Amino acid sequence: DDEPLPLAGRNDTQDLREIFEDVASISDKEATLQAVHEFAQYLGMDPTGDKEWLWIAVEAMSAPLPHNWDEFKTQDDQVYYYNKRTDMTQWEHPLDDYHRSLFQRLKAQKIGGGRKETKTRKHGGK
Repeated sequence: DDEPLPLAGRNDTQDLREIFEDVASISDKEATLQAVHEFAQYLGMDPTGDKEWLWIAVEAMSAPLPHNWDEFKTQDDQVYYYNKRTDMTQWEHPLDDYHRSLFQRLKAQKIGGGRKETKTRKHGGK
């Protein structure tokens, strides 16, 4: 029930101008970029070194709540989340861990995919 919806496919070399278009709720581009960088850091990214995965931060920033989850605010305006099925509350958006894991998995795949394995063959002599 609480499985996240699949993310739209993204090109790893997505230009930051496209990220600005994705975050339409923030009109000032500098503020948008700053917000994306801050959220990327929250997810464990280096906004400069991990620039190709900033789209994950954008997706996370605008992720809808999964089924059975509601968002509430405390008296001092702190956001928290409540799961009706489990009767549990938490401070983090329910999909933050999903987006954090997605980034880690994609980065690991790229790093792992960059190494070339070499196979040695024994050559039989004549």
